[in-house]
Amino acid sequence: MQFKGLTQTTSNDQYVEVRCTGVQPYLAGATAWRNIANTAPTTENNGFLITCMTGIAQCVNDVTTRTQVAATTQLTAAEHKACVEDPRYLTWRMMNVAMKYEGTVQWIRTDSFWNPDSAFVSSSWGPAAVMSSHWVSATDSTTITATDQGKSYVFALSDGSGLQLAHITGGSAMVTVPTSNTTGGTGSNTLTLSPTAFTTVYPNRVDANYCSDTNMLLSGISDTSTLGATVTAFSDGYQATISMALDWVQAGAQGGWRGVCLVAYTSQFVQDSANGSICMTAIQATGTGMGSDLSGVYLVHIPQSTWLPPAASSAVSPASLALTDAKYGVVAAPAGTSYVFTGGFYASVAWYQPKFASTYADITRYGKEDYVGAYCM
Repeated sequence: MQFKGLTQTTSNDQYVEVRCTGVQPYLAGATAWRNIANTAPTTENNGFLITCMTGIAQCVNDVTTRTQVAATTQLTAAEHKACVEDPRYLTWRMMNVAMKYEGTVQWIRTDSFWNPDSAFVSSSWGPAAVMSSHWVSATDSTTITATDQGKSYVFALSDGSGLQLAHITGGSAMVTVPTSNTTGGTGSNTLTLSPTAFTTVYPNRVDANYCSDTNMLLSGISDTSTLGATVTAFSDGYQATISMALDWVQAGAQGGWRGVCLVAYTSQFVQDSANGSICMTAIQATGTGMGSDLSGVYLVHIPQSTWLPPAASSAVSPASLALTDAKYGVVAAPAGTSYVFTGGFYASVAWYQPKFASTYADITRYGKEDYVGAYCM
């Protein structure tokens, strides 16, 4: 998402604003209005929901002086430049705070906000969305419970591809955060690096970056007797493993995906695309699953007739191009899992490579000191 890596410093305070627009009851207990103060019983969490917006409305005046004193102070040229390049410029996010009657904060979340009446396309445009704390959206959290609203982050993606849902813990039926797949791969071959932050200026815009952190581990086994005959007929036990961070670079609506592709080079500047590309992809779930559910991780072979790098785009369906032949010995992790297609989790796929040869019938063998091109997708 375009807000990844942002911080709030004293300099940011000069132009980033928080505007609160309303307050309404937050009734999380069975007795509702009769126990708004949580006195009988004292175990309920009734209170208020405060709705605010945060963003940057202008990059001319210092808002700390404009709101506190009658006079205004203009931003310097450097401050103005930093302001207009900040992804929050003219992009408002809803910031909701649920608190108990006496002021204890229950939860806070910030959602991308799209104004359907806007006269221009901002950097978080997308389909209109009603947040899960709204009464008309009581069924959007059905994978938790029908009455457990307000427990999902909702991001309207900048390229208009759809919505991304991520999760927080809490509520009457708590979402359990997975404890596995939280460490990256051990490969020393860095394929791609995820951006640490975005701006409104190319090439640092979120819609120009699709890379998640990926690395590749090359390893071999000295005794192939443990491998099946199908694998040993194809491979000498030389294995490749690609690991990818399921990053905050969002994959879009249900069925969206992210990945990395490798293309062989005969020398540093000469590409050998005869055998196409070998790719690793992670795909989001479809159907009734929430948007951050993982459908699966796949090893994909894309022939050059389908995509010839460095072409910017091609029509590709990763699941339909997945390598399933037993000779590859593909091991993908994790399997379809809830709540992991988000930052802090990792996916990987390992396969046995073909025996060394001058040419290859299907996929290429990648080895130490080979030249390889890596492409985000």
